[in-house]
Amino acid sequence: VNVNDLINNIGFGRFHYQLIFLCGLGYIADSMWGEAITLIITPVQNEWNVDTAYLGWLAATLFSGMCIGSFVWGRTSDVVGRKFPFTLTLTIGGITGMICAFMGTYNWLLVMLFCLGFGV
Repeated sequence: VNVNDLINNIGFGRFHYQLIFLCGLGYIADSMWGEAITLIITPVQNEWNVDTAYLGWLAATLFSGMCIGSFVWGRTSDVVGRKFPFTLTLTIGGITGMICAFMGTYNWLLVMLFCLGFGV
């Protein structure tokens, strides 16, 4: 039995298009955070009078969370499958992204950006 023949017999239907669309939306949501971090640097500096030397920590904590999250979620996906970790990372990213908007101090924003990166 040839795997290619089996896949061709199954076909490519509406479910597959919906799956590609939803996974694409998830990928867009995750990719957005890497760009969005650059948009919040100036407002954070203006709002909390953060010294310029400390502004790099915003992106550094987000990307550090992404680095650690990639190891955790990659291994988790290998062990339990892709659906659960993908759903969980989107949930973590969505919730922590909204929480970041309500952080009252610079230090707590850094903590939440790390958690956001971990979910992304």
